[in-house]
Amino acid sequence: MALGIAPGNGQRDYRIALRIQDPMPERSQPVEQVRQHVRGELDERFIGSVRALAPTPPQPWYQQRQRPLRLGVSVGHIAVTAGTLGGFVRRHGEATVYLLSNNHVLAAANRAAPGDAILQPGASCQMITSLTSCMQCHCSNKQTR
Repeated sequence: MALGIAPGNGQRDYRIALRIQDPMPERSQPVEQVRQHVRGELDERFIGSVRALAPTPPQPWYQQRQRPLRLGVSVGHIAVTAGTLGGFVRRHGEATVYLLSNNHVLAAANRAAPGDAILQPGASCQMITSLTSCMQCHCSNKQTR
């Protein structure tokens, strides 16, 4: 037997939730006492046996949060599912270290703007940096032989 709170008939209306796993306690004294005390404000349900779910397998290292960042981890523009961090680079004469990956990963296939969030792991809500610049891609559907 478990007690909790269940929604009632209207907004801001609640009832006592009584959940019973075994049909035998349904007629027990504690259950009858709950029924009497709540005066009709009871959401009572037989739910059967409850078992814990199997644990979810852990994600591979490259899909987990990594600090410091490592090559091969999942990263992505906020509008992109995810991709792979390919490298760290510096512009000639600058001390700043930048992330390097494909245009579709960090620049959302030419749709991004400087300042857009870059996430790690990709498709998460953990911003690691913002887009500084990207090289526009001009793709052609023509196949070369």
